[in-house]
Amino acid sequence: MLSLRGSKAQNHAFGYLVHLLGIFKKSICANEPYQDQQLHQGDYQIESFNCSCEFGGRGAGVQMKVLIVDDEPEICSLLEEFLSQRGYAVVTATSGEEGISKFAVMKPDLVLLDIRMPDIDGLQVLKQIKQSDPQTGTIMITAIKDSDTVKQALTMGVNDYIVKPIDLNHLEKLLTSWQRLFAA
Repeated sequence: MLSLRGSKAQNHAFGYLVHLLGIFKKSICANEPYQDQQLHQGDYQIESFNCSCEFGGRGAGVQMKVLIVDDEPEICSLLEEFLSQRGYAVVTATSGEEGISKFAVMKPDLVLLDIRMPDIDGLQVLKQIKQSDPQTGTIMITAIKDSDTVKQALTMGVNDYIVKPIDLNHLEKLLTSWQRLFAA
C-alpha cells in the first residue's frame, strides 16, 4: 500500500513511479492488475495503491505456477488460455531444453510435460525436474498409449498422465486434485 501527500511536482513524480510499479506488477501477475489507484485532481494526492501479489511457495491463497512443455504450439496456447482463465500463473515452453531452462527460473508447482519432443524427450526432462525438485508435481501428456513409457514415467515420479487429444474436463479434475495438495 502506498499513500502519498505533498507538492504537485512530487505527486507527479510519484504518480509516474506508481505507474511504473503497476507495469512491473502487471508483468509479474499477468492476470491480476493493480486494484486501486485514485488521483485526486484538487491536491494531486494518490490515495492508495495496492501492489500485493501472491506467488511462489505453497499454501492457501498462493497462485499456483504451471509450466507447460509441449513441442506443439497449438497445445501450449490452448492449455495456457485454459489454465490462465482459471487463475493459474502459466508459462509455456515448446522444447525440452526450453522447458528445463524455464523450470530453473520459474520454479513451478506443476509441470504439464509432453513425452515425445524432438530435442529432448519428456522422460529426460522429467528426470532433470525430479532431480532438481522431487516435490514438483508432474503430469505427462502423450499422443500414444504406450504402457511401457507410462509405466517408466510413473516409476520416475510422474503424478499422472493424460492422452491427446486432451480432455479439458479431465485435466481440470486432475488440477483440482493437485490444487488441494498444493494448498495443504
